[in-house]
Amino acid sequence: MKHAKLSILVALLGILFLGYINWLVWDTLTTYNENAVSEMAPHLVVTPRIFKISALIIGLIGIFFGIKGVKINKKISVLGIVLSILVCIFSFVPFWYFFV
Repeated sequence: MKHAKLSILVALLGILFLGYINWLVWDTLTTYNENAVSEMAPHLVVTPRIFKISALIIGLIGIFFGIKGVKINKKISVLGIVLSILVCIFSFVPFWYFFV
């Protein structure tokens, strides 16, 4: 598989990973809120750092393959770089809040 296609594939896997983790946090929170007393409901939710670090590493791997694709003069690898940068940025944004 060429580096340009691999960069896009890694970036898309990173986006799917972020979507799954945000859905998992939302599901855990709604399940907890349904079973808990209203006074004990959490007001602050912290996602584990390992998820953020994993998404950041996936984004950096995508950027790496995108740069290797650009060196071979593949224009499609710019898309992989852009998607990977979005994965790196979105790894710090809690999208589970918008599922509610």
